[in-house]
Amino acid sequence: MTTLEIDPRIEARRDAVRRETGRRRMRLMVIAAVVVVAVVGTYLAIQSPFLDVDHVDVQGAVHVPAQAVRAAAAVAPGRALLRVDLGAVAARVEQLPWVARARVRRSLPGTLRINITEATPVAYVRGHGVVALLGANNRVIARTRVVPSGVVEITGVRTVPRLHELLSPTGTARIVAAVPPAIRSHLRSIALRPNTVALVLDVGEIRLGDVAMLGPKFAAAAAVLARYNGASFHYIDVTVWTDPVSSP
Repeated sequence: MTTLEIDPRIEARRDAVRRETGRRRMRLMVIAAVVVVAVVGTYLAIQSPFLDVDHVDVQGAVHVPAQAVRAAAAVAPGRALLRVDLGAVAARVEQLPWVARARVRRSLPGTLRINITEATPVAYVRGHGVVALLGANNRVIARTRVVPSGVVEITGVRTVPRLHELLSPTGTARIVAAVPPAIRSHLRSIALRPNTVALVLDVGEIRLGDVAMLGPKFAAAAAVLARYNGASFHYIDVTVWTDPVSSP
């Protein structure tokens, strides 16, 4: 029988392929091991008691009790800090009447920090012996018996909204922030009437119609008001702001 001899170059190539295959297999095993270690390590780190929520720190609370903020956050002690949904916590806290905005962040190793910005009362309505304070978003942020300084009364409200409810018509409280200084210095109250929203001034009243297009309406009203030069008048009607009407 004739024995076939293998070309040394072919044998060398085979050896090289076997070595490369072995090295590739080893690299894959090392990568798999690193991934497993990383996953297990991350899981253990997240679940570690060292990274549990030990304290919920509340900052910026003046009118709303810190304990009420913690209750709304609904993050139990011992929960894995890195698994807390910060956006969901902020959304829950912002449901509190006095809270305009909430920012939530983690502070390792075990503190969840909640920084709140409280709403500023801009208007109020009276009803049944109490005062309902409204924020700029037209929502009732508190019910009290004392009227803070700097807020404007809204009259003609049929039903006083309850805590955290919206005043109707929506956007009424927004009028306060839109009033220009030339008119604000004369403003006494805002009256809700069947066909118009009126600003009651110490020299007359400005009839807005609805609460749309407040910028152009106030610009037109301020221009007409300037013509009276401080004298009293009956009304300035800017329902159609391009064609304001006034009555001495």
